[in-house]
Amino acid sequence: MTSAPLEKTAWQGATQTPAPQPGQGLIAQRTVDLNQLGEEPRLVNCPFCHHQVMTRVQKESTSATGMAAVGCCLFGGIICAFLPYCMEMCHDSHHFCTNCGQKVAIRPHDGQVQIFSPQNPVVTAPAHIPPPQAVAMTHENMGKN
Repeated sequence: MTSAPLEKTAWQGATQTPAPQPGQGLIAQRTVDLNQLGEEPRLVNCPFCHHQVMTRVQKESTSATGMAAVGCCLFGGIICAFLPYCMEMCHDSHHFCTNCGQKVAIRPHDGQVQIFSPQNPVVTAPAHIPPPQAVAMTHENMGKN
């Protein structure tokens, strides 16, 4: 006794992911050097926690964003002043480690990447501290108390 083949509904066909074909596998992502970060999250080796993580990107407006807003206001009116804050062309991209939360790099909208790393520990000992000097107690010093 054989059963009729199961037909997929349009909803099932649209919501189910197709099975990978033979020879197709997951594409291994490669880590990116911190100095090559752009505006999008990327897989990096965190210099703080030493884990391989996808960065979290936070966009922040800069003084160039304010200047662009002033220019838009002068040429397009007060309604256009908010446009540079909505557009991401004048924003800096701050990359954070998703494991430890540390800021690993900043990608300015118009410059080179600024990389952050842990502070190097202090390995030098403090300078030699001389021992206290003995003070002779005289009868004059004792009488002042």
